[in-house]
Amino acid sequence: MSDALSNSIARLDLQNVPSTRLEASRDWSLSFAIPTTLKFATVAKGEVWITVEDRQPVKLVEGDAFFLTNGAHYAIGSKPHLLPSDGLSIFDWASGGTARLNGDDTVLVGGAVNAPHDGALPIFSSMPKFIPVRRTDPLAGPLQTGLSLLAAEKMSTEVGGIAAARRLAEIVVIYALRAMTADSVDNYGVINALADPIMSRIIGIMDQEPTRRWTVAELARAVGMSRSAFANRFASRLGSPPLTYLTQRRLDKARSALADGAEPMIEVAHNAGYGSEGAFGLAFKKRFGISPARYRTRHRTVLDG
Repeated sequence: MSDALSNSIARLDLQNVPSTRLEASRDWSLSFAIPTTLKFATVAKGEVWITVEDRQPVKLVEGDAFFLTNGAHYAIGSKPHLLPSDGLSIFDWASGGTARLNGDDTVLVGGAVNAPHDGALPIFSSMPKFIPVRRTDPLAGPLQTGLSLLAAEKMSTEVGGIAAARRLAEIVVIYALRAMTADSVDNYGVINALADPIMSRIIGIMDQEPTRRWTVAELARAVGMSRSAFANRFASRLGSPPLTYLTQRRLDKARSALADGAEPMIEVAHNAGYGSEGAFGLAFKKRFGISPARYRTRHRTVLDG
């Protein structure tokens, strides 16, 4: 990992969300919908099924771990397709974020971090929403160690506990980035681009004004480059022209908005840079192979069990 990207991670100003421990037996299923930048957990005992938004259920066994990014909604349980109940309501936050359901045949240990600083947006928005880490992966062991230490620091009253927890959270973020780059050559290209200060800056600018009708010349001026030099550098780092990449990012964010289910369709279309639902629908279907309305309906069906 390059020094530039390591420095950008150090500037993220990560804030910890309480670590969690879930113990469960028999048939159970829980759903979660929290706007967390990065959620992570490891299966310390037993096995679980996890369903992330519109994806097919994935089985995780003891020693496996996973990351969830960008506020992904998910359900987790002993079997796929069980009707989930609200997961947050069963945790005892006063005693350190523990939930117990009928025994401890399955145990998950996890936590989360929020990155409120605007500089975090390009890094986290480039990640897929779900990143599994199998127990055979070289990251699995270090990740379990990191999670155990983070959970211990969250419960500790020792001097320096807050600082230690923040540094451990940064380490977990690095593990997430490593898992992402190992999972996809395309994602590795994004991370390499974010390590480039100019590319990282321009992606941040795009995120700050998502509905603006940018031109390549305007983007080039924003980073003090000529139009041709900027276009060539952007394409070489990210594999597509600037405006193509911008359109893809907008549609990816629109898909997340549809999954959340709160915004009217016309607002989702406008925030993606489209003046009408029709134009947005055509672009969305071209990218994802499904209409926005059907995507939203299918997502709701998955969440409802």
